[in-house]
Amino acid sequence: MNQKQHLKLNKKFLCFEGDPEIHICLDLGFSEKYEPQYHKLTHNPKFIKEIILPIHGKRGEIEAWLHLLADWGFFNDIDI
Repeated sequence: MNQKQHLKLNKKFLCFEGDPEIHICLDLGFSEKYEPQYHKLTHNPKFIKEIILPIHGKRGEIEAWLHLLADWGFFNDIDI
């Protein structure tokens, strides 16, 4: 899912405009070459708790969890 799709999903399910910085932080460096290593670091609860929450607060934490759920395939059948 790309950043634009993540932001649309955020608006649809959380009813507030998403923060592109959160999605950039979670997907920074994303490429097929680095995906397995990088997503292992950024797509886990510890990263959200230690990086996203202190910078973006509780709302950012919720948005980050939605991002992870989307990347893990929980919203594949939903029209955004």
